[in-house]
Amino acid sequence: EAAGIRVSAVVAVNALGGILDERANFIAGAMAADGSILSPAERLLEGKSGASWGSNTTLAAVVTNAALTKTQCGRAAMVAHDGFADAIWPVHTRFDGDTVFFASTSEREADLLVVEAMARVAVAGAIREGVKSAATAYGHTGLGGTR
Repeated sequence: EAAGIRVSAVVAVNALGGILDERANFIAGAMAADGSILSPAERLLEGKSGASWGSNTTLAAVVTNAALTKTQCGRAAMVAHDGFADAIWPVHTRFDGDTVFFASTSEREADLLVVEAMARVAVAGAIREGVKSAATAYGHTGLGGTR
């Protein structure tokens, strides 16, 4: 939130790529036998990608109180997509079906460039926070602990 403009994002992450922190260090992804995180390159070289066409995706829904037209929402969604690239590598592979949905409640006038930047940060932040809080389940280790 800034100057009365709010941008919120919720993201469902099942990306092929690993998840990066703000310094581009891997914080989540495929794990080696010793429990360390494999980089996507190591994962692919070891044949552990498990990838098949359409098997992975990251979906985001972004909402703002800024007054945006349908065209402006489309533009903001495109820029919000860059938040995927900030937090996932590799991103937008042929195995991923990445999508961003964007909505406006049209409550306050705002500069589109500001809303776009806020959306990008919100999406990357939602990815990182979601991964950090994910519980261990169904044989997959989560950073947020066990259920």
